[in-house]
Amino acid sequence: MSDLEITPINPDDPFFNRETYTSDAPADLSERIDELLYGGR
Repeated sequence: MSDLEITPINPDDPFFNRETYTSDAPADLSERIDELLYGGR
């Protein structure tokens, strides 16, 4: 048996009030992968 505790979701939690952002087109970040992962080193 697991020690994981399952709790109900609270829809009033402020976490669910955050805004999300989307883009119109998928971004090709493959050329910037080192910069994004390692801070441009």
